[in-house]
Amino acid sequence: MSEWLSTGEMIDQLKVGEIARNDNDSNTIFVKKSKTGSFYKCFENGVARESVFLVGSFVDSKWRILPKYATFGEAMISLSGNKMVYFHPKKNESISVNKYSTLQGWLSNYTWEQLIEGNWTIEGDN
Repeated sequence: MSEWLSTGEMIDQLKVGEIARNDNDSNTIFVKKSKTGSFYKCFENGVARESVFLVGSFVDSKWRILPKYATFGEAMISLSGNKMVYFHPKKNESISVNKYSTLQGWLSNYTWEQLIEGNWTIEGDN
């Protein structure tokens, strides 16, 4: 997961289709940027709920941009295209993989099911 951002930094960095989450566990807000550049409160799965209003509690929040996960298959295709991919076995943990990575060390810690069903991100993907 990315570092905490101010509301202004989140607005500047959030890309179309990405989702950001605020730091308030008692009033969790997810925000998504639309293709038109508008910002919407949304559910965690990205379904829009309502427009964002810049009220004090919203502006004073800290934010993280949530990773956009890829499937195992998408990650493997990206590897063949010389992209760096990351396997996320646990929250806040990632293992970088490129097509020249040796598999013996890190791979032996996981089952095929964990790899195939697990969370992957692709460097540079939006």
